[in-house]
Amino acid sequence: MMDHKYLSEIKARCNEGRPTARIDVKALITEVERLTAENIDYPHLEKEVVGQQKQNARLRKIIDNRDQQIATLKKALELAIAKIGSCNNCDQNCNFCALKEPDYYIQQTQQTHETQEASL
Repeated sequence: MMDHKYLSEIKARCNEGRPTARIDVKALITEVERLTAENIDYPHLEKEVVGQQKQNARLRKIIDNRDQQIATLKKALELAIAKIGSCNNCDQNCNFCALKEPDYYIQQTQQTHETQEASL
C-alpha cells in the first residue's frame, strides 16, 4: 500500500512531466487514492466479520443445546411410554398400543402448535 508521502512524490513528478503522461499518471493516482481510501475501512470490516463469527458460534451453541434438549425429552417420552405397559392379548395394532409410540405424541404436538400459529 502506498503511503501519503510516496503518493505526493508521484503527484509532483506528474506536474513536471509531459501532458499526455500527466493524464495517464493522474488517472492512476486517482485509482490508487480510491483504493487506498477503500483499504482504510478494512480494519472496521474485519472487526465486523469477527463479531459475526462470534455471533454465529453463539447461535450454533444455542441450536446444539436445543437439539440436546429435544433428544432428552424424546428419550424421556419413550421411557414414560414404556412404563405404560400393554393391553392383554394385543396384536400391536390397537389404539392403546398406538398411543405408546413417541412419534404419535410428537406429531400431535406439532399439529397443535401449527393450529395455534395459524390462529394468530
